[in-house]
Amino acid sequence: MAEVPLPAIVDGAVRGDGRVDVLLLGGGLQQGEGLFETLPVESGHPHFLDRHARRLARGADELELAPAPDAETWGDDLALLCQACGSSDLAARLMLFRDGERVRRGVAAQPLSTAQLGPAELGLAPKGLLGPRPHAHMKTLNYLGPRRAHAAGVKAGYDEVLFLMEDGTVLEGSRSTVFMIAGGVVRTAPLDLPILPGVTREVLLEICEEAGTPVREEGFSLEELTGADEAFLAASLRGVRPVSKVQGQPLPAVDGPVTRELAGLYRKRVRASNR
Repeated sequence: MAEVPLPAIVDGAVRGDGRVDVLLLGGGLQQGEGLFETLPVESGHPHFLDRHARRLARGADELELAPAPDAETWGDDLALLCQACGSSDLAARLMLFRDGERVRRGVAAQPLSTAQLGPAELGLAPKGLLGPRPHAHMKTLNYLGPRRAHAAGVKAGYDEVLFLMEDGTVLEGSRSTVFMIAGGVVRTAPLDLPILPGVTREVLLEICEEAGTPVREEGFSLEELTGADEAFLAASLRGVRPVSKVQGQPLPAVDGPVTRELAGLYRKRVRASNR
């Protein structure tokens, strides 16, 4: 039996069937000329909405989709979506896209999963998708590359796949930021590499500074990641997820002490932001 789509909000109005009419050659559908943000909504509270709205606004400036809606407008749409869906716990997606001469906004969602994810096993993106990606610093609607890479990884038995530079420097996962820990120092790729400035990444870097945990935004190789003491992934919907293996090689500590501490502090930050 086909799954019934949840309602969506388009330009501030409820669409009960989750559909929207767009021009076939209007930019958004034809070329993926648009942006999206994905974030959890728990008990009606969207996680770090202001940060997601700021990142989307930066992308809108670059793609000439500005002015983007502010966090208050997105918040009103999300509240309306929760009411229309009859649920205050959603995995929500904010979208801004070109439709001919218009720039339109939409908010859609799926039920928020409460399943506990185990430690992740990492592989590499397929060779044809492995290198740096154009517009990696934005979440554009042209998201086929990461989607294909992730699907290929799942088919190969991995939970996530990594994109690398030509020299082997680790960039990010298909849907996550990658952190490694060696000698008590937390490392993640810097923003001058072609990666997404992740919202969860941003919050975790702040948490490290506040907790006095040594942290460096510094590139690292696949070999360094494989030899790390601990590693974890960070993403808005999945939070902090420890890594167990990299290309089949187990890490010394799975859900080790630094990962556990940062995961706990991140959960506290989420709860505080929802008040």
